[in-house]
Amino acid sequence: MLKNYEDYRRVWTEITDLSHGHGGSGWRMGERLWSPTETKGRQRRYRLMRRVKADDLILHFVKGPYEAQASGRRFIGYSKANGAVEETSEEPPDPGVYRGRGPFLVVPLRDFTAFLSPIYSNEFSDAFADEIAAEIPYWTGKYHTFCIKPKAGRIEPNNGFYLTECSQLVFKLVSDLQSTGIGGEDDVKRSSRVLKAVIEGSESIRESRYFSRNKRLAEEAKQRDTWTCQGCGLCPGLLYRTWGKRAIECHHLYAFGSQQRVEGAKLRETTLDDVVSLCPTCHRVIHKRKPPLTIEELRRTFKTQLKLVKS
Repeated sequence: MLKNYEDYRRVWTEITDLSHGHGGSGWRMGERLWSPTETKGRQRRYRLMRRVKADDLILHFVKGPYEAQASGRRFIGYSKANGAVEETSEEPPDPGVYRGRGPFLVVPLRDFTAFLSPIYSNEFSDAFADEIAAEIPYWTGKYHTFCIKPKAGRIEPNNGFYLTECSQLVFKLVSDLQSTGIGGEDDVKRSSRVLKAVIEGSESIRESRYFSRNKRLAEEAKQRDTWTCQGCGLCPGLLYRTWGKRAIECHHLYAFGSQQRVEGAKLRETTLDDVVSLCPTCHRVIHKRKPPLTIEELRRTFKTQLKLVKS
């Protein structure tokens, strides 16, 4: 099982093609990371290999044949680095197009674990396009696992960069998917169904990311509501002053991906009328149902339970 993102020193994504055999015996996926030190054009696209340290986590994002799976690009499993990178003139037994391209950068791997169900790139990138596309412009790492293709109007794997840094967002989504433990013959359909379930389950995560990028809108909503929970009426600012005000959170009235947020083929711009302030407890409660409770339902539930407590 994958741990939390913070439990690893670094998380990397290997983006590769298994059709060339990944180098042959002893050099295959899950056994080693390996690459030339530079491209034919002397570009340093493989430089991140030099940053890998022992016990770093590597997600394998591959295409090509593996067991009985469909060969499309997918997250297939993970390994741990068994040491730091080494530079060697030794060629893999089956170097393919990299014959004569040495010296090579090599990282030994251990503990390869295959996901019970692979996570296919097309379904993954389509389902989480908004979140990933919003993250990429603010990405402070060297290479993100995905890139934006403006002409295609979509996000795609960052092909051409053998090793990329895996963001916490991508790791969280992959981790949530693989933890469902769904397997079977029709991998693409099963992965798609799991993705839809995770989208619903991760609503509060997506909402939090949205308001972290739209701080002005969040602050205006809190000021309008006088830092008071619109569910239970609690005003943390009165009890804890400045610290209490900071505890108030924002909730989007329309679930991410719902029809109410869409106008035609485009996402409708969020206005102040679409946002309400909630205390952390009410905010968690409202997301316990899928789709989330409405504000009216939350208020009715609170009043009903309050009467029962007082009686």
